[in-house]
Amino acid sequence: MTILTQRLVVDSAQLETLRSERRDLVEEIQVGDDKWEMTEGPFSSYKRQLVVQPGPDSTFEVEEQTEFKLAIPYWWPFVLPLMRRALSDTDRRPRKRWWWSDEVVTQNTAQLFGSLAVFGLISGYLGVTIGQTLTFAAEEFAVDESAQSQTLAAVRIGVVLSLIALWQGHRIGRRPMVIGFSLIAIVFSVLGAASPDLFALGATQTIGRGFTTGLISLVALSTTEEVPASSRAVSVSYMAMATAVGSSMVLLMLPLADLAIWGWRLIYVVPVIFLPLVRSAARQLPETRRFAAATQAKASDHIDKKRFAIIGFTAFALAMFISPASQLRNDFLNDDLGYSALDVSIFQAVIFAPAGIAMVLSGLIADRKGRRVVGSTVAIVGVATTAYSFQTTGLALWVAACVGAVSISAFIPVFRVYGTELFPTRARARAAGWVDLIGVAGSALGLVIVGWLSTRLGGLPPAIATMLIPASLAALVFLFFFPETAKADLEAFNPSDPKVETPTRLSEPQSQGSTPVSDHDSRQPKIG
Repeated sequence: MTILTQRLVVDSAQLETLRSERRDLVEEIQVGDDKWEMTEGPFSSYKRQLVVQPGPDSTFEVEEQTEFKLAIPYWWPFVLPLMRRALSDTDRRPRKRWWWSDEVVTQNTAQLFGSLAVFGLISGYLGVTIGQTLTFAAEEFAVDESAQSQTLAAVRIGVVLSLIALWQGHRIGRRPMVIGFSLIAIVFSVLGAASPDLFALGATQTIGRGFTTGLISLVALSTTEEVPASSRAVSVSYMAMATAVGSSMVLLMLPLADLAIWGWRLIYVVPVIFLPLVRSAARQLPETRRFAAATQAKASDHIDKKRFAIIGFTAFALAMFISPASQLRNDFLNDDLGYSALDVSIFQAVIFAPAGIAMVLSGLIADRKGRRVVGSTVAIVGVATTAYSFQTTGLALWVAACVGAVSISAFIPVFRVYGTELFPTRARARAAGWVDLIGVAGSALGLVIVGWLSTRLGGLPPAIATMLIPASLAALVFLFFFPETAKADLEAFNPSDPKVETPTRLSEPQSQGSTPVSDHDSRQPKIG
């Protein structure tokens, strides 16, 4: 429980503002003389009270005490300083905050968001394990680049398993699927540590990676399905940051591969520590309100073919470039440039270091200014600089790879939010499964083509460059054919879905009787 106490000297107009029911970060109801409690907000408990004494010269001395406990599990320490400052602001007018929604966030949403971010972190680790370690496993198994590309391509077949499960998403629910997918992915990742050959490693990771891909989609889907309209893209960006944190954990573990020729196996054992975390997060993860409402109403599950086509093509074409560029980079650094496992770990950590900030910025801009221009711009910059990073060395390599990694990272959450926005609730999981399958098909095809071309064109650099063609087409499709969805409720694009009651928007006026204080008002309260 956090107790926030502040002492103020105010005039009568400012006192009236303090005595009004808040409608910004929380919706209050008055429960007594100068006492308020929460009717809606991101807190598991909340109350506010004033103690007012007459002051000199028609002023009042006010002590305001706010007691609250954030309903965001695990991640609340990052939000608490910002929330304390916002709640202590005596200007109670609605305003935009870069770190928070333009609407009042419900307790259910806050709890779901914090829990989902844990599953996002887990999916990040599991999703990049084989891509980051295969070059070292290949040394133990004595296989060439072509075999590695074929293995990475074959692993993607596992997405069919998650598609079958996601097909029943409208019946099973988001919560049980998130929990189940994470457990299956962890188990098969750990089994990879005991692989006697490349085939066995590929087989275990085919299942693990398939359910990890589904888990990533479920996390993004559940997030955008629950959060307010003004913050869908940035919320997915925060989830992508959690996923990136999980991915970076693999990079931190990568030096284990230098301990011995079998050292890479240790990286596959690490997910065992996630099991208690899954149990804890599962207890706090609620179901999304939209899923519950759509299930009760038996809403339509129709998938619009045009919307599905543009999303599917973009996922396919971009995956043809992104997958070989990211998953074969370690092989390029290790074999072509002579980087050790530690060198590769440092390189990857450096180029992805600014990615988190870029994700948040792109999500904020996409929510405020629109999705299409932001998404297409970072996509074009990302694929161009990433391709160039395979054609150069030294400082130019590091700079180009960093710009590419940051730009592509900024694009992914902007693109992912469309998978929720453009399909009705009872069809979202099924559509997400198909888009995953299409994206994986593009990924597998890109890996096979790049692997085949690398043996005929003299290496990875010219092979990667050929994948610029489909990637550029995807960016153009995104710019010219995707609808703009920023700030609109999901039901605006899916009218067959039942309307879910949303909290007050911060753009709405305050309750009657409140007297907002201007930013430039000379009568601002004095901090006592």
